[in-house]
Amino acid sequence: MHSPGIDVRPIRQAWGPADFNEVFFDEVEVSVDRLLGTENNGWAVAQGTLAPERAVAILDMTERLRCNGIEAAVARAAGWSLENGEPALADSAVREMFAQRYAEVHVLRHMLNDMIDGILQGTDVSGTSSIIKVFYSELLHELTKNVTDLQGLEGQLDVPVLACAGWETAHWMNDYIHSFGWLIGGGTNEIQRNVIGERMLGLPR
Repeated sequence: MHSPGIDVRPIRQAWGPADFNEVFFDEVEVSVDRLLGTENNGWAVAQGTLAPERAVAILDMTERLRCNGIEAAVARAAGWSLENGEPALADSAVREMFAQRYAEVHVLRHMLNDMIDGILQGTDVSGTSSIIKVFYSELLHELTKNVTDLQGLEGQLDVPVLACAGWETAHWMNDYIHSFGWLIGGGTNEIQRNVIGERMLGLPR
């Protein structure tokens, strides 16, 4: 990272801190003893580094999405009221929304269990990991948006949050903004859909 030609530029996030960087390589020379894998096979190395973000890391994230996401949201919404003064959970549309998100979290857990079985059996789960990454990131995005919308104007107050808390700051609007990063990180969801189409469905490139 200290080689001549490498330029690291912090990227300031929408919620304040600079958690990531742009890294530019301008005619950077890497000695042979620093080679990872075989020559001209860098794509496989890059995919290997991204794979945990698309599947294994989501094992933990899914449990946090269940406990600190949907279950925490339902518990907190029990004390909220809609603009018409009606209790939030008395509204059938709100209950249906929470029920759908709750069911989707458990679907995701089953998908992860199936993927783990595949890994233990030695099968290629690259396509499955892409499906899981897309499913998780869009579920997180939708849940945080739903709860932010449910809070109305009160949920849009600017409050200080822990930068290291990820989307689990307990401030739903901040968590919603943070969720956009999951649609991009580990390979954008558009790229993941290409992987799914080519590797799992056999669609032409």
